[in-house]
Amino acid sequence: MNGLILALLSACVAACGAPGTEPAETLADRLNRILADSAAANQVIGAQAAVLIPGKPLWVSVTGLNGPGDPMRPDLLIGTGSISKMFTIVAALTLIDRGVIRMDDQVGRWFPNTQNVDPAIRLERLLQQTSGLADYQAAPNYSQSIFADPGRAWQPAELLSFVGAPLFQPGAGWNASNTNSLLLGMIVERESGLTLGAFMKRDLWAGLTSTWFGGDGAAPGPLATQWSVDAAGNRTNYTETFFGPALFSSRREVQTTAADLARFAERLFGGDLLTPATKAAMLTIVPDDGGIPGQTGGGLGIRRYNYLGRTLYGHSGGTPNASSLVLFDPPTGIVVAVMVNQNGPSHRQSHFRIGPALLQAALAGN
Repeated sequence: MNGLILALLSACVAACGAPGTEPAETLADRLNRILADSAAANQVIGAQAAVLIPGKPLWVSVTGLNGPGDPMRPDLLIGTGSISKMFTIVAALTLIDRGVIRMDDQVGRWFPNTQNVDPAIRLERLLQQTSGLADYQAAPNYSQSIFADPGRAWQPAELLSFVGAPLFQPGAGWNASNTNSLLLGMIVERESGLTLGAFMKRDLWAGLTSTWFGGDGAAPGPLATQWSVDAAGNRTNYTETFFGPALFSSRREVQTTAADLARFAERLFGGDLLTPATKAAMLTIVPDDGGIPGQTGGGLGIRRYNYLGRTLYGHSGGTPNASSLVLFDPPTGIVVAVMVNQNGPSHRQSHFRIGPALLQAALAGN
């Protein structure tokens, strides 16, 4: 009996640590601490994060608030901003894989007489963000026109009226213009006979339960309360004030969760969503404008980053009401996704620090 007691005590010491010591921090504990500490240090209202390590359960966590007295939850959909470009361009790349369209097609095939859109621009320039087309959302009268009638559902063709004069000759520079993805999304719709949201849901989002092309039918789950915070700390509830047909139809933005974003990135970068040849083209990098922390170039709908001395792929997004980042580490297949329910300057663009910190912990604990 004494031998059995000693054995049990030894097992407890091995599992629980020496008497008077705290149990060893698990990887999940460490990830939770990184998320919570960074959020607290950067005035984050609420955030979601997900870490996907191949062969292990998906880690998902949240911190902070959705709204006053309302904790953030992992099932709340948050805006992806420019990550929507990645979704749209991947939709176009699937049609390239099928031979429906080609990278060397000229946009004049679909837009022969559109003001400020050169019909000779090749699709590759749109995919690569090197078309030189002005961003329709940057037009001086865009916001005023959109918010003048919040209940209006804008048609994609109507948004082309906001496209200004080209910024540079095709191929002479790089600019993440929303006009590129607007045109590509319209091409997907014309060639597939589906709305862009319906095409994405059918062909890109298998297994995703909380991803929505804003305004295209009913959302599959509740939207997060999303905030715009000014330099003085004053908050505007964007969800309550601006969300509706006009904003969703004009932005053409994907809303999702950190968990779904991580799963999509795993399939895109590590799975079979695209053929090897198209994926190789997607990952062919050209110089970008250097405007994003850690970003070292752009591919077809994706971005390359250097964090932790590693070459990573993914995308980031920012709007007046949300911030997001997804990173894929090729050698390990680890994916990290971070989503914040407020504008980037108000939390010091902390998603660009939280994401790499979570990846570093995942690498150390893998």
